[in-house]
Amino acid sequence: MRFMAQFELFAAFIIGFLSSYGLLLFTARGKEFPPAVERDVFLSFAIGAALGVGTAVLRLAAVSSVATGAGANLSTTFLILSPMLATLDVMPIYLYLNRKPFSGRPQAFYVSISLALGVAAMEITLKVFRNLSAEGFLSSYPGPLSLALFVLSSLLIRAALGGDVGLSITFPSSARAYVRPMLFMTIFNFLIAFYQVDWNLWPMTAITLVLSLIYLQRIGVRLSKLRRKMRLLEKKHYA
Repeated sequence: MRFMAQFELFAAFIIGFLSSYGLLLFTARGKEFPPAVERDVFLSFAIGAALGVGTAVLRLAAVSSVATGAGANLSTTFLILSPMLATLDVMPIYLYLNRKPFSGRPQAFYVSISLALGVAAMEITLKVFRNLSAEGFLSSYPGPLSLALFVLSSLLIRAALGGDVGLSITFPSSARAYVRPMLFMTIFNFLIAFYQVDWNLWPMTAITLVLSLIYLQRIGVRLSKLRRKMRLLEKKHYA
């Protein structure tokens, strides 16, 4: 039993960190950063992972306490709880980046993605471990399928969130740019809360994957419009 628990924890750690770090490397592929910028990017992943421990535990505690409350109406309660969880997702990234070394600089985009994916690494690790430890999780196809959908949607939504916030710090824009990440993360938290309560509600992970792809596509469009400005900034600061 102890060996199985250790194996499940190891598997969860590998899935959480390899997937998140791999996506970070894919995002930064082909980029030649100055040593100081490279240090900031990869240090931010470690900081995000440390932050992810706290946010994952708080998220789990909040959702679990709500679900086990007497006479709890999950839909209504999760609707109230989701904006609070979204604030927990979004505000630390803004607070970390809203400093002189990053404001108006191209590295804010990559540092923001790195920080968000660091958080994803720990949140995925915790969820994978809890699901692998659940009785009957691996005995039918919805279990592993739901976990794959959860991991993928979590990675993509965090990458989109990091890119969104990073672009807003690099290219200060209207207040609407600050509303968008809160809106998407609120919807994501509302949907995924049901899956966190009961993995049998696995269709929620399919919906969150669609949401994550929509968010990522919007950030991709935004980045394509700013690509020329980004290259000029990189030439100015990295030369």
